[in-house]
Amino acid sequence: MMAIKFDVLKKQAARAVKVFKGLIIGWILVTVSLVFIFKYVNPPLTPLMILRMVEAQSAHKKENIIKTWVPLSEVSKEVIDALLFAEDRSFWTHHGFDWQGIKIAYRYNKKHKYPISYSTISMQTAKNVFLYPAQTYTRKIFEAYFTVLLEMIWGKERILEVYLNVVEMGRGAYGFEAASQQYFHQPVKSLNAEQAALLVKCLPDPHFLYSPMPAGLK
Repeated sequence: MMAIKFDVLKKQAARAVKVFKGLIIGWILVTVSLVFIFKYVNPPLTPLMILRMVEAQSAHKKENIIKTWVPLSEVSKEVIDALLFAEDRSFWTHHGFDWQGIKIAYRYNKKHKYPISYSTISMQTAKNVFLYPAQTYTRKIFEAYFTVLLEMIWGKERILEVYLNVVEMGRGAYGFEAASQQYFHQPVKSLNAEQAALLVKCLPDPHFLYSPMPAGLK
């Protein structure tokens, strides 16, 4: 009798392992396919855009998604320089992860009450395009996974282009072109260094632009 029960349990365990392997393989196939698709097709929406629309609907407000896609060649050098200086100075040389920056953030968080996070442009793009913006270790694991895929499949220029077009910029604007039109009434390729710095400054908290609006953005 015990032998029969053991055989049944063994078969169930083998079946469970087979199902688990199938799920893992399916997950990899789906995610890799998505990354390949978005290498050539611009993401129409991001999880954060959907979340903002749901939040607005719950509050009985209307959330306008303002976005205009522009190629990397249509973004001013001043914007790119300001962004990389503020967010990811080793972007062109790392492989998705700036271990020195991560180490500094880890040491800081061990000593201070309010933690900081350190994410490269590649990591932020992975989060923005593919993941729900929750502050959990599980999301960080998936973020690392997608970061590796982006570095392998997209390359640096595509990563930077997508980031510049999907990042939240406040007041319903997503991407630097939409933000440039919203705040300066001109295309992002025309921004000077001061204007670029003002836009980049809002990235840690895009909602700071609501009230009061900085004098340079009025």
